Parts: sequence; structure tokens; C-alpha cells
Amino acid sequence: MVNETGLSVCTGTDINGVHIWWKSKDCKLLLRPLSDMTEDEGFALSDIMGFFTPDNFISAIKSGSKYVMDFRLSFELTQYLLKQGFDLFGLIESGLAIDKTKTQ
Repeated sequence: MVNETGLSVCTGTDINGVHIWWKSKDCKLLLRPLSDMTEDEGFALSDIMGFFTPDNFISAIKSGSKYVMDFRLSFELTQYLLKQGFDLFGLIESGLAIDKTKTQ
């Protein structure tokens, strides 16, 4: 199927709350860039990390800057960000995923 942006979009299904997309050999993930993070998502991350005001953390995440944190929190943060559909590995930029914000 091709959407209004001309991008090929795979069909999908929900499995345990995760939307899985597939289409033969040209399947691509539909992901969000970190810059698309909402304020609520930023506050959820700050709760995981134990911050009261997450402004610096959110700015660092959105801009792709480095941020020092306790490595023991990295699993929980990664799990949360993946569940929200964020591109953590540069797949959009490398052409291996579709930017969800450009398909709306």
C-alpha cells in the first residue's frame, strides 16, 4: 500500500501492545524521531530517572546530545522509548525506517 506521501507502508497487527508492520522484502519500520518527543513523554522519562524537572534531559534527548546517567537505568529508558516507537538507532536517517511524523 502507498500512502499520501508516496511511501510504501506495510500492513500490520498488534501483538502484546506493539504494532508490528510487515510486507515481503521491502518492509520498513514506522518510527518517530526523538525530536518528536512530547512533554508528557519527557516527564515519563524523568519519572524513570527520578528527576523532578527534566528540561535538560529532554533537551539533550531531542537534540541528540550526550547525557551522563546511571547505566542501570538504560534498560528501562530504552524499553520505554522503543515502546513509544522512537528511532534509537538512526534507522530513519539510514533509510531503513519511515519517519512516522511525515506520514500523517
